[in-house]
Amino acid sequence: MTLEQLRTIEVKPAAVNDYDVFISYARDELQWVDKNLYLPLRDATLPNGRKLQIFFDRDAIQVSSTWQDKIALSIDGSRFIVAVYSEVYFTRPYCIYELRRAHRKRIVGGGESDYVFPLMLGRPKIPAAFDDIQASAVDDKPDAPKAVIERIIAILSHAHSD
Repeated sequence: MTLEQLRTIEVKPAAVNDYDVFISYARDELQWVDKNLYLPLRDATLPNGRKLQIFFDRDAIQVSSTWQDKIALSIDGSRFIVAVYSEVYFTRPYCIYELRRAHRKRIVGGGESDYVFPLMLGRPKIPAAFDDIQASAVDDKPDAPKAVIERIIAILSHAHSD
């Protein structure tokens, strides 16, 4: 049985966003993700002073939680998914599961949910199922995480000013 068959929680795309950002990464990249993505996202604020709500598994999953359900529902309830691609990422079943769920949400939600931001560490071979969204190579553009965060802030700021 595949991970997709194990977890088929259905949530309507119009469900309330519980998080602004969901971070998908391989545990092997934890130190890089923490320093270059999570902490800058955590410290970012919208113009009105509001902090971002971030799903980062290390902090967002509480003891006694049904973690698979929490991950699935958090992806579905997040406005943005930032996936950190690496050689290891595409070998981890739960990373593939998270990315498939993010793509499914994007397809089902249409343009309103078209906010998957891949950052690429190194030169991983991206499976064809996921190569439809341009990834930003951190090796070529070290400021790529900052640019993604700025774009998220800009989109959220515009959405909250309407």
